[in-house]
Amino acid sequence: MQRKTYKVNEVTTMLGIGKSTVYKLIGEGTLQRIKIGASTLITAASVDALLTHDAA
Repeated sequence: MQRKTYKVNEVTTMLGIGKSTVYKLIGEGTLQRIKIGASTLITAASVDALLTHDAA
């Protein structure tokens, strides 16, 4: 089964960026956030879209 979401720390590691940049990308709408209680999750689809867009 393919993952649907990642934790912020996982996205920072995958993309080689800091937490503040992840939250900036969320604020800009580039990464899609899902809040569950105190947890912030980033959709795998938005990470994939960012990587695809940057590669183009």
